[in-house]
Amino acid sequence: RELGLDSSILFVNPIDEEYAISWPELENLTAQAKSEADGNGIDGKAITPYLLKRIGELSGGRTLAANQALVAANARVAAKIAVALAGLSGS
Repeated sequence: RELGLDSSILFVNPIDEEYAISWPELENLTAQAKSEADGNGIDGKAITPYLLKRIGELSGGRTLAANQALVAANARVAAKIAVALAGLSGS
């Protein structure tokens, strides 16, 4: 609001190709992990940590690496946006 903006912008930052995992592969990993969770009676607040860990294991660590790459890339983009906005506001 300090910048006089009354709208918003959604920035989308695609993952670097070297970390990309195809949608069908991710669906299969997720379905397998969910099936295992169901079979082991895992649900409620325990389901998300279980799924993240199990999908990471099933992917050989690729999903963890992908998430880490996204965090780093998003931080870089956010920093660039912050610098640009600071320049607009004269801060």
